[in-house]
Amino acid sequence: MFTDEFFDYALDGAVANAGTASLHTGNPGSTGTNEVSGGGYTRQSITWGSASGGIVETSSPVTFNVPGDTTVHYVGLWDGTTFLGYLTLESPETFSSPGTLEVTTLHIYADNP
Repeated sequence: MFTDEFFDYALDGAVANAGTASLHTGNPGSTGTNEVSGGGYTRQSITWGSASGGIVETSSPVTFNVPGDTTVHYVGLWDGTTFLGYLTLESPETFSSPGTLEVTTLHIYADNP
C-alpha cells in the first residue's frame, strides 16, 4: 500500500516528459496510431500542474483544429516523437465540418489496487 505522496512524486516525474498532446480517431495502441490529420490539425503543447492526492491535471485548456468528417475518441501524450500513452474522451466528439476541440482538463490518476 502506497501513500498519495508516493503517487504524487511518480505522476510529477511522468508528466514532466509529456509535453505534447494529440487527437485520435481510433485506439492509438502503443505507438500513437489513428492520429487525426489534415484540416490544419497539429499536436499541441500542454502544461501540467503539480500532482496532489494521487491526481495530476493539465493547468490550462488546449485547443485543436479538427477537419470535417472526423470523430475524436482519444487524446495521446508525447515526449517529442515518443508516444507515451493515451486518455479516452468522456464522450466522442464528432465534426461533420471543420471545427475546433477544446480539451479543458486532462486528468491522470494513480491509486492502490
